[in-house]
Amino acid sequence: MEGADPNARLNALETCRNEPTAAERRLLDRGMQIALGTLSGALKAMLEKAEEEFFQLAQKSTERAMEQLHLEAMSLVRMRAEEIEKRFREHLQGGMQAALLPHKRKTGQVQPLESDQFTLVDPDDLEESIASQEIAAKIKHTCTEELAALEKRVGLLLHDPEFQRVKHPFDPAVLAEAYMAACRDTEAPLKIRLLLVTMWDKHMQDAVASTYHEINQYLIEKGVLPRIRREIRRGHTHTAEIAALAAQAAVEAVQAAQADGDVFAAMQQWFARAAQRGALPQAGGMPAGLGAVAAGLIPGGMLPSATLAHGPADIAAGGASKSASEVAATPAPAACSPVILTQLTELQHGQGAERIPVLAQAAAGAPVAVLREIREALPVDSLGPASAMTIEVVAMIFDYIFDDARVPDAVKALIGRLQIPVLKAAMIDPAFFSRKTHPTRRLLNLIGEASIGWQGTFDHDDPLYRQIERLVQTILDQFEDDLAVFENALAEFQSFLEEQERQAEALVAAATPLIVAREQRELAAEEAREAAQAAIERRARESELPEAVRAFLCETWMEVLCRARIEAGGDGPAWQEALATMDELVWSTRPKPTREDREHLIKILPSLLKRLKNGMEAAGTCEEVRDRFLSQLVKCHASAVSAGFAQESATPAPAPRETAVVLKFPKPQATPVKLEILTPADDEGQVEVEEITISGVGWAEEEAFAPTASGADGAETTTAPEIDAEIAREAVAALKPGMWVEFRHTGMEPLQARLKWISPLRGAYLFCDRQGKRGATMPREKLEAAFRIGTARLLEDVPLMDRAVDNVIETLKQAAA
Repeated sequence: MEGADPNARLNALETCRNEPTAAERRLLDRGMQIALGTLSGALKAMLEKAEEEFFQLAQKSTERAMEQLHLEAMSLVRMRAEEIEKRFREHLQGGMQAALLPHKRKTGQVQPLESDQFTLVDPDDLEESIASQEIAAKIKHTCTEELAALEKRVGLLLHDPEFQRVKHPFDPAVLAEAYMAACRDTEAPLKIRLLLVTMWDKHMQDAVASTYHEINQYLIEKGVLPRIRREIRRGHTHTAEIAALAAQAAVEAVQAAQADGDVFAAMQQWFARAAQRGALPQAGGMPAGLGAVAAGLIPGGMLPSATLAHGPADIAAGGASKSASEVAATPAPAACSPVILTQLTELQHGQGAERIPVLAQAAAGAPVAVLREIREALPVDSLGPASAMTIEVVAMIFDYIFDDARVPDAVKALIGRLQIPVLKAAMIDPAFFSRKTHPTRRLLNLIGEASIGWQGTFDHDDPLYRQIERLVQTILDQFEDDLAVFENALAEFQSFLEEQERQAEALVAAATPLIVAREQRELAAEEAREAAQAAIERRARESELPEAVRAFLCETWMEVLCRARIEAGGDGPAWQEALATMDELVWSTRPKPTREDREHLIKILPSLLKRLKNGMEAAGTCEEVRDRFLSQLVKCHASAVSAGFAQESATPAPAPRETAVVLKFPKPQATPVKLEILTPADDEGQVEVEEITISGVGWAEEEAFAPTASGADGAETTTAPEIDAEIAREAVAALKPGMWVEFRHTGMEPLQARLKWISPLRGAYLFCDRQGKRGATMPREKLEAAFRIGTARLLEDVPLMDRAVDNVIETLKQAAA
């Protein structure tokens, strides 16, 4: 090593530092999987639409040439859509991987051109190149913000923010070239390929934008540049750019503040109107004194009628009506009274809690509402109209949470202990009701989400329960009036869940190779069956072939060919020998008019029979079937020899008329719908697989089960409702990584699992719970069947607090109308 170039060693060290780590590589791989799955699914939907659109364009064409062109495009899409989708996936995967290979930097020096470097460009290549550039340009224009953010995050992961060493794997040019290459593989004329480009421009732009957004969201969840600042380009226009950005930021800040205030003001007015009418939605009627304080929410106790027609979104957007603008300009009464906050803090710390017995029940772990009892215990003179309304609205939010069947009771009890801190947060910052990113709302949303897909008893011994309980106690101990307490609890809880997510990724990493290997076997079996069937069809359509031999080829020898093709491939000796044996078998049953033919039959017969027996034994043909066919074959050979003697002595007869021959290949047996449950094995990196056969009785809400008939013992029986097959297909097609699905079946412990991966080979779906304790996998068609019969269902992904707040807003609007 003494003679080694020091610069070379330094360059090698620099290259190592610039290489992504294993964790960063996994994030990039996951992003590429998202792109493959989302864009391939969108392309499939696009091609389905393209077939119908090309037909309509052909009907509308006034010129014969254009009509024919559209019909040819329609035929191409109909016959080769699956191939185009497959080739696009292959080219896209190859293009993204190739982009990550190091390339030489451009030095900026102009290289001298030799005369032989000038060549004519093929017009078709030029048009294709222009079309590819136009696709990329339109993607850049449509997805400017998402693409810019993705470039920064990917550049960070690659340690190459300027993409000088490698290329951007999600660059629009990579997508465009993959599609153009897939179209080029069809070998269709250029004009038809350019028609396919118009379909991309029409239907795929939104899918690309959605893909970029999904990858960005995934990287944000993994902590890759959660916030990206706008960059200011330095130069002679930097002053104007700074001014423009500052003005934009100021406008956004004002709009956000107005939106927050307007939602709170609108809620106050809906509440006041409902209270005045006695229509406030609460069990037991209007609480004492609430109608009186509600009148103080609006001057004169009157509410402009036009305001009632607008929702918070309408008002936040500025509203079109004058009355809405007037309402927005009216300052909302303050919801935060220092006296009330002090008293609430004392109750939060247990001081004076003996005056309100229900607080002891909540502290003991019962999911009970406490805020209305607290309101009744507070001094009336210190309780302003806005405070009274805020207490009631937050109480309605917790009513919704306590009634939500999707939230486990243990989680409800823990969240219930936060009623006072949440009320204080809403009083301190009215944006709580409008801003979904409010730290208090985000924490409660995350707690609700964490209970989905958690496997365990969820008691004091459960790690998730202990983590939430500790965070709740921290908030109760520390929260006075600083919302940073919620932000700190949120950050700690996110770190806890990320650790659980890493365990889930380990299960996914172990299961993925098993699924890929299985799908590769399935693809090989399908290819072998298609090749075997094609080979048999070419030989078994002879009208003179004995029916017994034809049936033998279509049924028994079909399995022999498939087995040989799978084991040795199309060029392997086993496949070639099986084909040769089939050819000799067919020839042996034809009439033998010459002595040479008869002698040749006698010569090859021992070897032929031996190969037929060996093939049938290898394919697992039962002895009875083997013996029956061999005895039939003896008769076929005798008939062939007799027919040969007859042809030899008789005058040639006219050739018989060809008759249609129907080949009866065995239909693939319908396999039951099976759910494969995956659990980590004792050996690290391995998984155990348990198959559960799903019957027609799947998951359904109890109220969905209707009595249908009486059994033999007189008891009513029930059946699970099924949904339409098309709806089930659409539900599965809409699944994207990150969505939650629940699997339920008689005798099976329910499994709530998140979609983690979709196989690029055959579209198998891999799900995993939050901790990596249990997973599930199903191929697409079986998952569609599971959705249809009700064994699988999509879990709603609207966060807990968002559901609760939206429900309260809608309830108040209806009560005030």
